[in-house]
Amino acid sequence: FDMVEYAQMERLVKESGITFQIELELHYNPVVMRMKELVKNGAVGEIDAFNATNITLSPVWAFPWQGVPEKSYGKRVQIKEGDDRFRGGALCDHPHIFDMIRHMTGSEFDSIYAEVAPNIRPDIEEEDMLAVVGRMKNGTVFSLDPSWSRAENRLKVPGPGWEVFPKRMEVNITVAGDKGVVMTDCFGPNVYHNGCPNDRYTVQYTYFDEWIGLIDEFVDNIRNHKTPLINLRWHKATIQAMNACYESIATGKVVKL
Repeated sequence: FDMVEYAQMERLVKESGITFQIELELHYNPVVMRMKELVKNGAVGEIDAFNATNITLSPVWAFPWQGVPEKSYGKRVQIKEGDDRFRGGALCDHPHIFDMIRHMTGSEFDSIYAEVAPNIRPDIEEEDMLAVVGRMKNGTVFSLDPSWSRAENRLKVPGPGWEVFPKRMEVNITVAGDKGVVMTDCFGPNVYHNGCPNDRYTVQYTYFDEWIGLIDEFVDNIRNHKTPLINLRWHKATIQAMNACYESIATGKVVKL
């Protein structure tokens, strides 16, 4: 999230010649791939609006570093004046939908407005719920919800029972155009079980097939000296948009990119 450090990473990657791929596995999710195919083939016509949720459990209990602003955001930055929370929470954890709208519209962010909600987790230092709206340079309007709005059962060791009904993750994308609408539940396929050993009815999503496509491409990039689809240069605009969300939260104003 530090653009000076980002430029240093770009320089080091260029000088070393290594293959550097951003871990945005949602691109390889089978449901998303089908959605992209439909949109590419004109099912919705020209895209007018993009709505997406990327709402999950908080990973702080499984990945403690995610709850430390210096590690998740890179430094301790107050989220806004008079607020005792810091940047580095739910927004930092959910770049996928910010990246996906760029990929699907072929356009870049023009303006962004974001608001943060009161936390539902009073014991973390970062934001856990927010909403984002804005417009792309091609005119597409969007609303994004990158929140930790799912409640988690805080187990010492994450496993069955950590998820809480109906499921731990809701990544839903709606693409509306001048000819139709496509609505997508990216993690629809699930395994339902009784939640033992904690007797809480839970849902285990079955999404790991998307990692196969991610790793297959990565291996191909290394073997054939290709540039990954989601590379540092491409991803930079996604990070800039997420930083703009934090700027909007801090100022209460629309941010132009």
